[in-house]
Formats: sequence, C-alpha cells, structure tokens
Amino acid sequence: MASIIASRVLAILRDTAMSYKFGWGLHTDAYRISFTIPDFIYYGVAGGAFSSAFIPVFSEFMAKGEEDKAWELFNVIITAVFLIVFVFVVIAFGFAHPLAAFMSAGKKANLHPEMVGWIVTMSRILLPAQLAFFVGGIMFGVFYVKGHYVIPGLSSVLYNVGFITGAIFISHWVSPGIIGMTIGATIGAYVGNIIVPAFGLRSIGIKFRPSLNLRADGVRKVFLLILPVVLGLSLPGVYATIMQKFASLDSASVNTVIELSNRVMQAPLGIFGTSLALAAFPVLSQFAAQGRFDYFANQLTRSMKTILFLSIPAAMIMFALAPQIIQVFYGYGKAAHEDPEILVNCIRLFSIGVPAWCLHPILMRAYFSRQMPLKPIALGTATTVLFVGMIIGLRSLGLGYKSMPISGSLAIILLILILSISVKFEVKEMKFTPIVTTLIKSLAAASLMGLVAYGLGKILPSGLHKIPLSLAFLFILLLCAAIYTSLGRLLKMEEVETVDRGLDRFKAKFKKAPSVN
Repeated sequence: MASIIASRVLAILRDTAMSYKFGWGLHTDAYRISFTIPDFIYYGVAGGAFSSAFIPVFSEFMAKGEEDKAWELFNVIITAVFLIVFVFVVIAFGFAHPLAAFMSAGKKANLHPEMVGWIVTMSRILLPAQLAFFVGGIMFGVFYVKGHYVIPGLSSVLYNVGFITGAIFISHWVSPGIIGMTIGATIGAYVGNIIVPAFGLRSIGIKFRPSLNLRADGVRKVFLLILPVVLGLSLPGVYATIMQKFASLDSASVNTVIELSNRVMQAPLGIFGTSLALAAFPVLSQFAAQGRFDYFANQLTRSMKTILFLSIPAAMIMFALAPQIIQVFYGYGKAAHEDPEILVNCIRLFSIGVPAWCLHPILMRAYFSRQMPLKPIALGTATTVLFVGMIIGLRSLGLGYKSMPISGSLAIILLILILSISVKFEVKEMKFTPIVTTLIKSLAAASLMGLVAYGLGKILPSGLHKIPLSLAFLFILLLCAAIYTSLGRLLKMEEVETVDRGLDRFKAKFKKAPSVN
C-alpha cells in the first residue's frame, strides 16, 4: 500500500507537471487520447490479465509442492504470450492512424484535424512500453506469490517519474512539447518493469528458460482463464476509454479534464482497492486450492470491510475538498488560468463511485481465485452496455460532460451490488452482515468528517499562496483522519484496530529491514 500511495501521488504530480507546462487544451487532449490505443493492449492483454490468470495456477502448484511444474508454467506463459503481445503491438502500430481518427472524431469535426497526427505520433511512442508491462506483469505475479511486494510497487513509481522527466526536460527537444511526456513514459516503463525487477530475480530463485511447450501442466488452464480475466480486470480502463471517446465530442480541454478527475478517483482505487486485492489474491487462491472456504470467506470479508472503512472517507474528502484538491495539485503555470468549475464537478461526481470502484478488484479476484470468472464477466459486460446507454441518454438530456462521471459512478455501484449478492451463492460461508455494518458506520463517521472538511475548505482565503494553501490542506486531511478514527473507535469499529495493527507491523518491519532485496 505504501508503494502504491507513492505511485498514485506521483501519478497526480505528473498531471501537475503537465498542467504547469501545457495547461488544458488541444495538446493535452491529444496526449490523453493517444493513450487509448496502447491502453487497449495494456488492459486487454499486457496489463493485469495474464498475471491474474497465471497466479491461481502457479499458486496451486506451489501449494502442492510441485515447484518444477510451477516454473515450467512460468517459462511457457512468459514466452508464448510475449509473442502474442508483440503481434498486437505491431498491428496497433500499423493501424494507429485510423484508430486515432476514430477516437478523436469529435475534435476533428470541430476543425482540429491536426490532432490526429499528434495522437498517432504519441501512440506509436507508447506502444513498445506494452511489452515491458507484460514481462513485468508476469514477473510481478511470481513476486506476489513469493510474498515480495516492494519491487512491483516500485515499477509504477518509476513509470510516473518517467512522465515527470519527460514533461520537465525532454519536452524542450520535441515539438509539440507534450510528446516529451510519452517518451519519458516509455523509458520509465522499461526501467520500472524490466531493469529494476531483473535485480530482484536472484533473491526469489526465479528459473527462466524460454519455452513453447504448450502441453506443460497448467498452461491450458491459464489460457482458458485469460479471456475472462481480461474482460473482468479491464473494466476501469474500458470505462476510461469510452469516456475519452465521448469527451472528444465536447469542447477543447474536456478530454483532459475527464482524465484529471478520473486520476483523482483512481488514487483511492489504487491505494485502498488494488493494493489490498493484490495482497489478498495469492492468499485467496491458496485457500481455494486447498478447499478451505471458511478461511476464504473470512479473508474476503475482512478485505471488503477494510476497503470500505478506508475508501468511504477518501470519497468524502474528494467531494468536500474538490476545489482545494485542484488548487493544490493542478493550479500552477498555464493551468492556473484555466476555469476549474468543470474539473470540480467531475471530481465530485466521480467520488460517488469511489467505494464501489475500490471493492471491484477484490470481488473480481475472489472469483478468479476460484477459477470461476464467467459470472462476473457477464455482469460486468452488461453494466458496461448500461454505462454507454446512460451516457447517451444523459447527453440527450443536455448534461454534456457530466453524463460521463454520473454514468460511471452509477454503473459501478450497480455492478458491485449484484456481485456482492452473487458471491454469496458461490461461497456459502460468506456473511454480509458485518460488511453492511461497516458500511453504515463508515458512512456515518465519514459524513460528519466531511462536513468539517467542507466547512474548513470554505473559510480558506481565496488567492492563498500555494505553500500556505498546501499546509492548510495537509492540516485539514490530518484533522479529518483524526476525527474519522475517533468516531470509528466511538462506534467500536474493529477496522480501526486492523489498520493500527497493519501500521505497527509495517513500522516494525521497516525498522528491522531498512534495506530491500
């Protein structure tokens, strides 16, 4: 979680650098749209899909003491799918122009045809990074099974450092300067996903030898899981891509604003949702492989309660302090003169769905760990269709850009409600009363905390210098954390003790092992 916090903070800071250097306009819209082409590969092929399909099978071999089979599976998967991803990258490279024209059709119709060329150039720079994400993703799957989380966490940190380096330095040598960020991103992808992990391979005893023995044990099972896992874990990326397509129909800067507000929403998703899901996934896979479903249900319940306890106040802070978030992170350089109203509205509308988005990774992995992905995939597909329909309907009512964050929040809330009910039929040992209790108590405590945050935000003087503003913002966050924790103890929420124990373990581990393998 600590490494993902650093990554998410840097992800926002990379947008700070972008806003400072380039503002919000056609260049940044083109920059954002350029990611949609490689994102199709990342979320559909090279992202979490292969590692999430690989981990349960690899864990099963390890749990049974069949290490030779586990490493043979690793060799085949990493070799075979590397070739598949390479083919996808080559195809996307060749079709970059028509894909860019499709994704930016609205902007082109609004007399901005030069955007297509910018998008094609940046997309082609970003595409080779997908090979690094794939190789790193499989290696990280082994790291997770072995209980090593630091190196995978560093990958996204270094990736974001690449973006920032591109904005600050590389942008001076390319035209338009925004292209420098994509060059930095690709460099950061290889440093974080290939170079740094390579130094950690020896410590976990990884045994890599290229192999295309597709008849090896477990290979068929992994490939059967890949497509459902692709469709399941790619949902946030699919939603983001759909929103970028609709945003291209609006005026200049809307693509950028949608991405900036979505990035703020992604921060708690990564910190509280993805991190806890990644940590729990190998454990859930092991319990499922051993048939210990009482332990499985207990782990899933505790994870969901902890996610709700942490994500609900985060969503409340996003809603209450949206103007201050913009001033602290984006109000610099050229962006200081941009109208923040659209961004404030989008952040607040996205915040409504934050707890549901944070629950999505753990619920999906609960099914994947049992190698039963079809039901959540069908439900996710249905809600995606509903999401598109809601955007079209709300746009017809004149809601414009607001239709996207509203539809996204409502669709994910509906999906999580259905998945939560459905998982009870799959895992009879699950008890949802504790989860609902945590939900109600967290909402009550976070609402009071949010009122305090909103009131303090309103009394901050306008035009405050960034340093005192940042200090005031930090003070409000710490005060809100204290208020929420105190209310949690008053309501006798066991999640307060869970978080305290986790922090104590982290501190103890940090003191004992200051150096990282």
